[in-house]
This record gives sequence, structure tokens and C-alpha cells, in this order.
Amino acid sequence: MITMKYTNTFVIIDGNAIIHRAYHALPPLTAKDGTIVNAVFGFSSMLLKVLNDLKPTHIAVSFDLAEKTFRDNIYVEYKATRVKGDQELYDQIPLVHSVVEAFNIPIYTKSGFEADDVIGTIAQKQKNAAKKDTKIIIVTGDKDLLQLVDGNMVEVYLLRKGMSDFVLFDEKKVRETYGFMPDCVPDYKALMGDPSDNIPGVKGVGKKTAEKLIQQFETIESLYRSLKKNREAFLSTYKKSITEKLEQDKENAILSKTLATIVTNVTGLRFSFTDCLAHEFDAEEVKKLFQKFEFFSLIQRIPGVTLAPKKEKKENKKQKKHTYSVVKNAEDITLFLTDIKKQSHVVCKEILAGDDVLTNPLLGFVCITKEHAYFVDIAHCLQKEREKIYAIFSDPKLVLIGHDIKQLLKACIVSGIPVTNTLFDCMVASYITNESTRSHDLKNIVLRELRIELPTGSNQSTLFGVDPKIIATEYAHLLVLYEKYIKVLKKQKQDSLFYDMEMPLVLVLADMECVGVGVDTVKLAMLSKEVHATINLLTKKIHKLAGKVFNIASSVQLRDVLFLTLALPTKGIKKGKTGYSTAASELEKLREEHSIIPLIEEYREVVKLQNTYIDVLPKLVHKKTKRIHTSFNQTITATGRLSSSDPNLQNIPIRTTMGRRTREAFVAKKGNTLIAADYSQFELRIVASLAKDKKLIDIFTKGEDVHKATAAAINGVSIEKVTKEMRRAAKEVNFGVLYGMGSFGLATRANIPVWQAKQFIDSYFTSFKHVKKWIDKTIDFAVKHGYVETLFGRRRQIPELQSANRQLKNAGERMAINMPVQGTQADIIKLAMIQLQKKIANDPDISLILQVHDELIFEVKKGKEEVYAKMIKKYMREVVDLLVPIEVDVAIGRSWGKLK
Repeated sequence: MITMKYTNTFVIIDGNAIIHRAYHALPPLTAKDGTIVNAVFGFSSMLLKVLNDLKPTHIAVSFDLAEKTFRDNIYVEYKATRVKGDQELYDQIPLVHSVVEAFNIPIYTKSGFEADDVIGTIAQKQKNAAKKDTKIIIVTGDKDLLQLVDGNMVEVYLLRKGMSDFVLFDEKKVRETYGFMPDCVPDYKALMGDPSDNIPGVKGVGKKTAEKLIQQFETIESLYRSLKKNREAFLSTYKKSITEKLEQDKENAILSKTLATIVTNVTGLRFSFTDCLAHEFDAEEVKKLFQKFEFFSLIQRIPGVTLAPKKEKKENKKQKKHTYSVVKNAEDITLFLTDIKKQSHVVCKEILAGDDVLTNPLLGFVCITKEHAYFVDIAHCLQKEREKIYAIFSDPKLVLIGHDIKQLLKACIVSGIPVTNTLFDCMVASYITNESTRSHDLKNIVLRELRIELPTGSNQSTLFGVDPKIIATEYAHLLVLYEKYIKVLKKQKQDSLFYDMEMPLVLVLADMECVGVGVDTVKLAMLSKEVHATINLLTKKIHKLAGKVFNIASSVQLRDVLFLTLALPTKGIKKGKTGYSTAASELEKLREEHSIIPLIEEYREVVKLQNTYIDVLPKLVHKKTKRIHTSFNQTITATGRLSSSDPNLQNIPIRTTMGRRTREAFVAKKGNTLIAADYSQFELRIVASLAKDKKLIDIFTKGEDVHKATAAAINGVSIEKVTKEMRRAAKEVNFGVLYGMGSFGLATRANIPVWQAKQFIDSYFTSFKHVKKWIDKTIDFAVKHGYVETLFGRRRQIPELQSANRQLKNAGERMAINMPVQGTQADIIKLAMIQLQKKIANDPDISLILQVHDELIFEVKKGKEEVYAKMIKKYMREVVDLLVPIEVDVAIGRSWGKLK
């Protein structure tokens, strides 16, 4: 094969594909004027990479137009199921256009056609040119364009993951990946379909079957000719079911190929290869545009840009290179400690010999000051020298900066290094100041706040494949983030929340994770056998009631059984594109309709417990400690609540028999006992305080049953005449108010008519007028300011309140009511954890081991239960002053499931 040498490289960029990828791959980035620019940043970064890596002599960009195309005329359902993107995405498209124009790159579009068709036509025109001296490279994130690959004359630079993982596909690469030629891609999609574009394909033909068929027949025309000519021979290779599906869906296959085929002869497209010459552009103009968007890290990548001394010097401080040295002998240590003593703050990152902090030795630390970066290699230091180094962690004047600093603290706990520094965790600071952001990992924070891209997967904390020097380079950005977050926290009046609550809490959580919780694996093994038998029994019962054997775990098969075989009523049952829902909330509505429903609910619960806990927990028991060490997540929930993972110990049911049996496997070690301290009716007490409702405050002050008192108020009867049914309905009203529940929701929950539910809600707000005023005031504040906050200043942004969509707006109102309550609740229990940990820090007979919603669980030495229970209750009650008494219920026992 002769390899052509090309004098020109023509790059064609699929604008929309790159914009969409950037928007979803990158964290929200906001310019000073509030404009969201993450897609613009991603596109701009990609463009600079293309200019640098591919060095095009010619370049063009194509975009979709916001209108229907010929494919919509052929098939009205084309892309009909595609969910409309966020307006914040569409608002960035004109901004991307401005970037392309600033680089003096021509933009090509054509009414009635997609960007793919425009790209295909431009590529074909250039292939047909008299001179065959141009290599064409199409830059996209869409695999559909692989069909345009032609030898090595037309290649596709495909973005696979994120915004930096590109792979260059020539004809050979396509064959190696899929087993067929590039021009077979439309045939492949004709069989498999494409849900994202709503291309139907052949129902029941998946990826593997489609690949096998196209590898054999190349085109669907050839496939159907072969099937028609010799059906028996076809059946000898492919299952009867596949053969029948192909025959039944032939029309869809042909239609799908038409929809999937990129047009390469769009008429009326004005294209000039000369216009695509990679002209010189005004680098200063691009620089001004990037400065407007605050893309400071991209400015230095602009070809031919002149860095202005004033403006850029300020920004370059963010990327200042540190001198790097390894500390491993007495002389190095002296120099290192001398430098550290001069500092007010230092970045510190632990270096372990592996991922598990409990078993892998601490090899050293990466420490970064304003000028220098050090790898303190304690593994090669003498014990006396190590003690000198460890002294830096006992300096309360030195601020210790980190990202997920809890890991450093755990390493210090395991190594016996006391830490008394002021802590500053940039991950937690990001969470407090940007609580609506999904990710607070180092890469996303640096990109969002500093507009600097870190290499993927490089911020690890082990020496396996990662040089401490790389960690030093990346963690140096924390120095800039530290200065930035200090100002933001102060401006938003959240510095007390950060320093007095979240940072002390990191120490508490680190200690809890190291201590872990005991598990009885023998009990779990016995429970596993019992659960397997229960599942088998439930399966038989369900199949008998259904009159057929089916996969209970399959929502499709379950739906058919419930609504077709058993013909259960569908009124009020949610319906999606695939049919009626079998979600737990929908099954609850059918509970009285058929005896199969409670069995299905029980089956689901038991299977979930089996797969999530009973059969999994024994595998998570640590080999060294013989305990389970969950991770407490401080930066996930929007309300400030803690969550746990690996395993999630906050979701084990307490109201079901099997849930309680599972909890019984969590035990104290021999000679110890568990104490659980649970805040009583905590959310309602917080509502009473926040709303300053005298009637509700009076109920709690007198120690009355709040649900009974509420029932009396809304029914207009004395407390003595309140029935169980009245109390149950009142309880639903009390908690429903916190979640913005309407009359329909209350009617469903309390099993009462809608009119009565409405009457109850109206009566509730008549009785507790200040609760209603607080709700209205809170929503008004959220609409005006865009956020709500807890008693301690924790915020939650609620953009849904600005939505024109009534459902979204209603959801926003529910969040606005719920967050200050749940968030304040979370804040108070955090303060209790901090105060209690201070009290018990040096006491070997008691450890705080778990936090589950309103409950704290301690493991204490047997015989001291009553003393510790009294102390725990006192601290939890007195940690904060509300307008109502805070009550704490305490239970004691050998296992979590049997506390009394």
C-alpha cells in the first residue's frame, strides 16, 4: 500500500459535538458578569490543542442550525426523545461563535441539514479536488462521523472521554475497532439503532449482533438479499429470534440507514478551500476575548500572543513554578524546618505506600510553601529526625492547607502523629461556597476557580506510578485557592461555619473512620442463608399469584404481569415512554388492589439488603482491624447532611424486620457496649424555633405529644378526644409541611380524601399561623436572593424558583422550606459531634463510631454505660440554644439492632 504524502492539512471541527461534550464534561465556570462559560472554555481549549497538535494549513468549523432538517421530514420521530438541553448550554453557542470568529476561522452551516452533512460535503468536495495533496482531519466527539474516514486521506480525530482524550481514526483503526470498513457505519447503526437520535434500528438487535452481521454482510442490502435467498443457511448461523426480528423490522432497518447516512453532496453549500486557509489572526483580539471570559490559563497557549507585563504578571502568580527538593537527611531537615517556621500557611499532602491508610506505611509528605516544594522522605529519616518533622503538625499558628485533608489526618492518626494546626480544606471550602456544584475534586476546583486544566488522573496519593513532584506541581494551586476562598468565605459570612464547624468536624470524621465498627460475620452468614431461603419462598409465592414464571427484577416483565396479566388498575399510576411505572411509590398505590404487591415490596427489600449489605459486608471487613471502616462524606449533600459510602451505613432500614436483623450484625467488641443517642422530633423542634410559632413552642415546652396536640388543633377537639387515626393524619401533616406536601400528597400518605387533606392543611396553618408566615417569608427570601440558609449560615442556591416551568418552581419552593430545617438539623448534630469528641478524645473507654441522620452511636466499655449515656445526652441537649427544649433518646445494647 502506498502512503500518500500531503502538503496540506485541512481540519474540520464539528462545533456542536464539541460544545455539548464540553458543557457536560466540565464543571460550571462563571465569568464575573455571571455568564456560564464552561462550554466556551472547553471548545477554546480544544481549538488551541488542535492548532498546536495537528498544525492545520486550513481549518473550518460547522454548526447545526436551530431548525428542522430533512431527516425530520423523513421520520417525524427523529430526535423526538432527546431531552432539550439546558438553556445555559444554548446561551454559550453564540459565545463559541465569537471565539471561532476571533481566530479568523470560517463557519459553515446549511439550512435543512446537520453539521455532519456539511462536514461530509466539504470533505467530499476536497477529496474530488484536482490536487490530491490535502489530508482532511475531522474533529468531533460523535462516532457517526467515522463513516467519512477514507484511507488515510480523511481521518477522524475522535474525542472519547472528557475534553483531552483524543484518538485519531484512519481506515485501519476503524477496522481494528469495529471489524468493518468506515462506510459500513450507517449499516451498523441501521441494525443497532441509536436511542440518542431516536433512530429505531431493528428491535432486539444489540451491539454484538450488529457487529457480527455487518462484519459478515457489510451492508443491510446484502444481508437481506442473503436472508431472502437462503433463509435456512442464515438460520444455521443466527438464532431464529434474530432472524424473525430482522424480517419484521426490515422497513425500520432501511429507514434507519437513511437517517444514519451522512449526506456528502449538499446542494447550494458555498465552500471555498482558499477561505479556509489558516489565516493569521489578531492574537491580541483573542487575548482580550479570553480575558473577558477569564480564561487566563489559555492566554499563554494562544499562538503569537504577547503577554502584557501588568495584567499577566498578576495572573501568572497562579502558575508560579516552585523549586523542588527532597528532604531525607539532617541537613535537608534543618533547611526545611527553617523555611516552615517562616510560613503562616503551608500545603501538605500525605504520601503512602498504597491506597489503604490502615495498612500501608506513611512514606512522607509533600509540603509546599510560597517559594518551595518539598518531598519529606520520612521513610529514610531516623526516628529523632522524624520527631522534629512531626512537630510542624503541633504548631497551632501554622495553617495546614489540603484537599480532602481528612486523608492526611488519618495517616497521622495511624502513625501516632498529633495534629493541632488550624486546618484549611479547599475541598470543603469549595463545597460551602459552591454547594450546588456536583464535584469538588481537585481537577474541577482548579478548573472552575483558576481556569487551569490539570492532567487527568494525576492527583493521586501513592507512589505507584506517581512522582511526588507531580503532586507538588498540582497541589501548589491550593495556595492560590486558599487566598481566594478566605475572601469568599468572609464575604458570604460563612467563615464561622467553615472554621468552627466544618474544619473541626474533619478531625472527628478522620478518627471515626480509623476506629470503624464491629461486625458479626457469623451472624451475617446465618442471615444470608435465611435471606436466600426467604427470596426463594417469595419468588414461588409471587409466581403462583401471577400464574406464570417471570423475572421479578425486570421492570418490563413485572409491568406486563401487573397491568396485562393481572389487569391491575392504572388510574393514577405514572406512565413513561416505555409504559407504566413499577417504582416503589407506584406500587404503594396498588397495595390494596392485589396480594401480590406486598410480596413484591418485601422481595425488593430483602434482595436489596442481600445485595447491598448481608452478602457484601463480610467482604468489607478489614483484614487488620477486623472491623468495617465506612467513609463519611462531607461534601455531597445539598443540605449539609453527612453521607456514608463503602459501605453506606445510613440506608439500612430500621422499620422492617429484616432491616433490624441486619443492624443486629453491627456489634460492640467483647467487653464493650453500644450507646445510641437520637434527637427526638428534631425537625419539628427546629421549625418551631425558626418560625417562632408560640403555639408550637408551647407544645414542646410543656412536653406534650406534638402529633396529638396538632391533631387536637386541626380537628378542633380536646387532646383527650384525639383518636389514633387523627394522630396518624396529624403526623403526616406535621412532616408534610417540611416537604411542601400538597393536599393530594397528604391524601395519599394519610389515606384520606383530597378534600379532607386540604381541610387539614388549611386548619394546620390557621392553628400555627407563624409557621405559615415563616414558609412564605422563606420562599420570598429565596426568590429575592436566590438562596436559603440555615441558622448557622449554610446556603443552598435554588435556581428552580426562577423557572417558568411550574413543576420546577414548585420543587424549588419545597427545597426552600426543607433546606433550612434539614440543614440546621445537620449543623447541630455536627456541633454535637465536635463537642463530644473534644470531651472523649483522651478517654480509651469510649469512641464515637457512627453518625446516622439524627443519631450518634458510641462504643463504650461495659459497666460505664450509664455514666457515658448521661454525659452524651447532656452535651447533645446543650450544644445549641433553641426556643424549645432539645430532647435526646438514649438506648444501650450489645448490637445496633437490639438497643434498649
